[in-house]
Amino acid sequence: MLKTCKYISLLAAIICWMSAIYTFWQAYSKHDLLSLTPVIAYNSPQGIFGWSISLAFILTVVSFVLMIIGKSK
Repeated sequence: MLKTCKYISLLAAIICWMSAIYTFWQAYSKHDLLSLTPVIAYNSPQGIFGWSISLAFILTVVSFVLMIIGKSK
């Protein structure tokens, strides 16, 4: 069960990172990086770029913690 949760969280983190990179690349290629701001405002993620980065960071930490817990058993 723990191994499955680890892989699901890792896969979701990879998808979120890829989404954030793709969003950034699209804005960069259109010379419209200011459209991504604000990433975080009023203590909440804003827009697809902010949510992608926030969720990717959280899921990466969860995956890392699950990996450490799995190795300790």
